[in-house]
Amino acid sequence: MSIFKIILNLFYPRRCPLCKMWLSVLSEIPLCKDCLGKLEFKSYEDVVGRIKLYSCSKYEGEIRELVHEFKYEKDIELGKFLAKILVSKIDLEKLKNFDLVVPIPLHKNKLEERGFNQSEIFASFISKKLNLRMKRILIKKFETLPQAELKKEDRLKNVKGVFEVRKKLNGENIILVDDVYTTGATLKEAFKILKSNGAGRIVFVTFSRPSTFY
Repeated sequence: MSIFKIILNLFYPRRCPLCKMWLSVLSEIPLCKDCLGKLEFKSYEDVVGRIKLYSCSKYEGEIRELVHEFKYEKDIELGKFLAKILVSKIDLEKLKNFDLVVPIPLHKNKLEERGFNQSEIFASFISKKLNLRMKRILIKKFETLPQAELKKEDRLKNVKGVFEVRKKLNGENIILVDDVYTTGATLKEAFKILKSNGAGRIVFVTFSRPSTFY
C-alpha cells in the first residue's frame, strides 16, 4: 500500500459497508475480512434466451447491499474492488475471442447526477484483463424509471427503444457488460439494437445474477 493511500485513510477513515466497523488504515480492501469471508463468489455461466451470461455472485442479501452502496452511495473504491472480484472469478478463457467490451450506458442526466457509470467500471476491468478495447457504442436516448421499482412486464416497456448506436458495426463480437442481471430487460434491449446494427456474437457479463431466473 502506498504512503499516499495510508495518509488518505488516516484523514478519511472508512467503515465496512456491511457491519459498519472501522477499517484499519492499512486495509487494502474496502470491507472487513470477517464480512468478506462470509460472501460467496464463484463463476456462474448461464444461458438466458440462448445468450450466454457470465457472472460471479447472486443478487441477494449482503451482495445486494454492496452493489447498492457502490451505485447509490457513490463508493467507487468499493466498485473497483467488486470489479476485481468479477474478473478473478469468471472464466476469461471463454471470452478471449471477442472484439469489444461494451458497457450499458446511463442517460446523460443520470451520469451527471451520479458522476460515474457503474457498468463502465466493470467493463474497464474486463477490457484491461482481456486486452480488448472498451467502446461506448451505445447511447441511452431518454431517461427511464429505475428498473428495480418495476414489475417484469413494466421493465420491458420501460426500456423499449431506449438505446441507439453511435455507428454501424461490422460483425464485431461483443461482451456486453452491466452491473446486475435481474429480468434481463435492459441487456436484451441493448442486445437487439446491437444485433440490428451489425454486431456478431454477443455475450452478457454482470457482477450479479438472480438466484432464480424469471
